[in-house]
Amino acid sequence: LIGFFFSERTSAETIPSTKEFSGDIKIQITSATASSYQPGNEISLSYDNDKSTIYHSNYSSTTFPVTLTYNFSASDMDYILYTTRQDGNWNGYFKVVEVQTKSTGETAYTKAVEVDLKGTSGVKKIDFPATIKNVTSVKLIVKSGAGDGSGFASCAEMEFYKTEKGGFDPATIFTDASCSAIRAGLTRSQLESIISN
Repeated sequence: LIGFFFSERTSAETIPSTKEFSGDIKIQITSATASSYQPGNEISLSYDNDKSTIYHSNYSSTTFPVTLTYNFSASDMDYILYTTRQDGNWNGYFKVVEVQTKSTGETAYTKAVEVDLKGTSGVKKIDFPATIKNVTSVKLIVKSGAGDGSGFASCAEMEFYKTEKGGFDPATIFTDASCSAIRAGLTRSQLESIISN
């Protein structure tokens, strides 16, 4: 079972592969803005489906927090995948990030989660504690990042997803989210039927 849930200011896990999420629904970004960027490394490069290009905050005047705002047509949302730059340079790997969301009809953003990505490389999955309905905008408030001096913010790709509910539901077998006990009354044939589907 894949999923990493974060409490206030907690560490994130590096995802070894994104194939586990291939059945989920990727939410298309309609526009985005950044409070700081380096000319040639604009925010649009963080959602161009090309992991060889990067968004990067201004080389000479990055001041935290750096705010990245992504806009969408209204959609339910469950998690974010953040891919660090892939060129071997660690400048800009996110550290502490607060995620805020705004949904249809709302005028203000609401804090959803805060995570500590620790300035490490890879694909990071940031789960929301629960599905957020009708999201129209997400702010990533990058409070710190890796790099010389006070650090930077950079990103190869930022992706937003809705979980595909048609997949396997562990609640059909287990009594709780830890999957520590099987529901009473299930027969062997029922279990084999679920597993084979």
